[in-house]
Amino acid sequence: MFRDNQELYDVIRALIRTFSEHGEQCFASALSDAMGISSMPGEVLGELRVQLRHARTSQLSTRLDVRSKIDESIRYIDAVLSS
Repeated sequence: MFRDNQELYDVIRALIRTFSEHGEQCFASALSDAMGISSMPGEVLGELRVQLRHARTSQLSTRLDVRSKIDESIRYIDAVLSS
């Protein structure tokens, strides 16, 4: 589990790079847009959760071997938003 939002954001940026490098610009753009949706952390986390869940349901997460990073990110966001 991440210690703070910064660690989560580092993983999100890594996912954005991975998606971009493999020609999955749609997912990369969705996550990038979610990162800049608001200055309020709760809104950013909520939008990231939506986009991560969408990426998790695609075959892409398995093909690019990023499913564990996506799942860990969603678990962290769920914990933060429920506290």
